[in-house]
Amino acid sequence: MRLVRISDISKFLNEIAQLYLNDQKISKFRYRYENTLKSQWNRMQKLSSNRGLDSIALDEKQEILLKKELDTFVKNKNFYKLIGMPYKRGILLSGKPETGKTSLINAISSYLSRDIYFLNLKLIENDLQLNALFSSVPSNQLIVLEDVDAQSEILLNRDIRLNNKSILDKQKVEKEDSETATFSLPTFLSCLDGHIVSEGTIIIMTTNHINFLDPACIRSGRMDLQLELGYCTHYQIKKMYENIVQNFNITDLI
Repeated sequence: MRLVRISDISKFLNEIAQLYLNDQKISKFRYRYENTLKSQWNRMQKLSSNRGLDSIALDEKQEILLKKELDTFVKNKNFYKLIGMPYKRGILLSGKPETGKTSLINAISSYLSRDIYFLNLKLIENDLQLNALFSSVPSNQLIVLEDVDAQSEILLNRDIRLNNKSILDKQKVEKEDSETATFSLPTFLSCLDGHIVSEGTIIIMTTNHINFLDPACIRSGRMDLQLELGYCTHYQIKKMYENIVQNFNITDLI
């Protein structure tokens, strides 16, 4: 009976691990992750669709702007190192419901071949958990916060919340905020600044009411690109039609 040395087992396991990593690099599949009550990321589903930005009917100017933004970011990692800035980017998608914000996120994920990490702020209990979730996302991925204005009052514009209230009312609201806050605004802003996230991270936030958000959350440097999505223009309708029929003989659809 041949004895197996520990070094042989270790070498075998390392080879398997390397094969897995190599397979992941060339895999066409992307994944959706969500955070849990224990502030851990769970893989929820495989995203096998390869529909990129060309499949999304954006406004023509927004389409050009978004592609330029993404391509420039991906190709200029060394520039960020040169100027001493975190290599991350922030994108804010605003607009009424059903204007394509979620579809655009999936298209960006496909275009860049990146996984999507959907962060639910309602499950965050403290600053440590928030930092842990942001910092544990691997490099070159998307962190997405959908409908962020409805996820936490901490992110809301205080001028709107306190508008037309007396001094006593304002003091009451401030006291309630300090007692019920699950995480602090400064910690959230620090996460958006990118000092604890992995290199190449793109943070995407969506909102139906951009005016509800604290200006500090969406200023330049945190949300570098802001796109307001509206209902379809003639150009967008034409492009959607072309996307649908381009692979079909039109007579087959009659």
